[in-house]
Amino acid sequence: MVCLCALVHSPVTWALTALIALAMVAYLLSTTARYYIRMTGYNMTIFFTACICTIYCIPAWIYTEGAGRVFECCRILFPWMDITVTVRNKKHLDIDKPCVLICNHQSSLDVVVMAYTWPEKCTCMMKDSLKYIPFFNICCILAHAIFVKRSSREGGISALKQAANVMKEKNLKVWVFPEGTRHHEKGMLPFKKGAFNLAVSAQIPIVPIVASDYSPFYSKPDKYFKSGGQIVVEVLEPISTLGDFGMWTGRFLARNDEFSYRSECGNWLKSLKWLCLTLSLDLE
Repeated sequence: MVCLCALVHSPVTWALTALIALAMVAYLLSTTARYYIRMTGYNMTIFFTACICTIYCIPAWIYTEGAGRVFECCRILFPWMDITVTVRNKKHLDIDKPCVLICNHQSSLDVVVMAYTWPEKCTCMMKDSLKYIPFFNICCILAHAIFVKRSSREGGISALKQAANVMKEKNLKVWVFPEGTRHHEKGMLPFKKGAFNLAVSAQIPIVPIVASDYSPFYSKPDKYFKSGGQIVVEVLEPISTLGDFGMWTGRFLARNDEFSYRSECGNWLKSLKWLCLTLSLDLE
């Protein structure tokens, strides 16, 4: 009882109480404060998930379902953010063979999109620097993640060859953000060609995935992160890559008119060196 009273009257306890009260007031009154508080909570959720999955994913690693277990934990822990994700045509992901999934890269919140869209037997390709983040790196290893060095062309080519072998041996899909970096504006950046070279060299299909713009509820430049966010994810039909690079590009361009949602599609192929897709998917 004496210890409890001492704890209650401790200066540290009073300081923490005052800090929590101040944070609550700031959350209610300031959009910027709300942004930082919610982003801190989000990053803590990701870190907590990584800590749990360093053990939880070990059995799943054997069956190449490590990444699936990671996003299963995410789906359990993410509801506090009050973000609704609607996935259209997820049936296109229900294929029991390797393929490359390409998705637009908007922000760190893309993990939410991945959590609710993630198919079975899938891994992801990510930049090499991420494997040095504690706990997160262990999760990536258990998820069979493929790391690519952006600064090294030889390293990138080697990683793509390794990825193609792993995909075929383990019958895995690979999730790639072909823009290579996060893009906070509408539309998309020019594509890096690695994902496409991977698909063509392995002769496996490409499945485009498009997530709607986050700006109605989230913006890093403008520092707001509102509750009640809605994200629509559109999974498009797989595109065969059988043949050479030009053949699959022609097949895609021939299908441009099939994309009936409001979009602006330029030529995905500007040269054999880089591709560009610009589109906007509005909530309906």
